[in-house]
Parts: sequence; structure tokens; C-alpha cells
Amino acid sequence: MNHASWPSPLMRNCISGFLFGASLLSTNVAALAQEAGLTGQDKAADVVQARQLLMDTVEENMMVIDSVVAGKDAPLGDLKARAYLINTLATAFPHLFPPQTKPPSGTEDPGFQTNATLVLWQKFPAFYQSVQDFAAIALDASQTSDMTKFRDYGRQLRAGCDSCHEKFMTPVEGPRQ
Repeated sequence: MNHASWPSPLMRNCISGFLFGASLLSTNVAALAQEAGLTGQDKAADVVQARQLLMDTVEENMMVIDSVVAGKDAPLGDLKARAYLINTLATAFPHLFPPQTKPPSGTEDPGFQTNATLVLWQKFPAFYQSVQDFAAIALDASQTSDMTKFRDYGRQLRAGCDSCHEKFMTPVEGPRQ
């Protein structure tokens, strides 16, 4: 084989045809994805509601953990299961903030209400890391076999909730609409 003629004109045409076809295919796939829509793009209000429901579930479980931190007794197995659920939900949580769910910056009505502040999107890497750290504490809590350690993890979890809400959430006054 003579390497000086590699690739051959036929091979160059085949490669060019393949690349052209691949670019058309990727353009068509992108167009189909756009046509089919993405949840954040087409259903931003549903995404906001999903993250609110997720947070409501985290808070319901945190209330039980908070009561144990305050001295109430509860079975450690139940508490560990709650911490594991919190870990799972927290791991998914930051992925529910596509740009289409930002609060409005002016007078436009986005068709949904969010308590997340614009700072969350402006400092998304910090938000993401904060939630991942929180999820890791919840995972540690779910794996401990010591109630004293669990209570310490519970305090850390509450501090994580409060810190994140302070930085990235507008305070809620009354029930959500």
C-alpha cells in the first residue's frame, strides 16, 4: 500500500459523505429534540412544582430528624431511612433548575411562582456544591449505627438547609399558591 496516496480519492469521498450525513443527522436530531421539547423549556411550571414537592418531602423528613435532635426518641432504623431518602432527593435536586425556571427579572409573567432567587443561577456552581455536601451528610447519617452521631448529623443537615435557604431562597410567607 502506498501511504502517499492515503486516503484514496474514493476513501476521501466516502469519509466526506459520512461526515456530511452525520452532520445532517445531528441537525435533524437536534430539531426533533427541539420539536419534542424539553421539560424545562415546555413545562417550566411543572419543573418548579416538582422541585417544590421534592423540597416539601425533604422538609417533612427533616422535621422528624429535628425532633430527635431536640431530644425526642425515634427508632434509629426509621431515622436512617429518612436520611437516605433525603440523600436521594438532594442528589437529584440541583438538576431541577434549568434556566427556563428562573424568576422573572422584570415585569414578565413566567407562568409560575418560584422562591428561588436569581443568585442561585448566578452562583450555580456554589449552589450545586452546597447541595452535594448536604447530600453527603445525609448519606453519612443514613449509615451510622450510633444515635449520638446521628443527632450530630441531624444538626449538620438542618444547618445545611438553613444556609442554602438563606443564600438561594426568598422567604416563604404563608402557603404556596
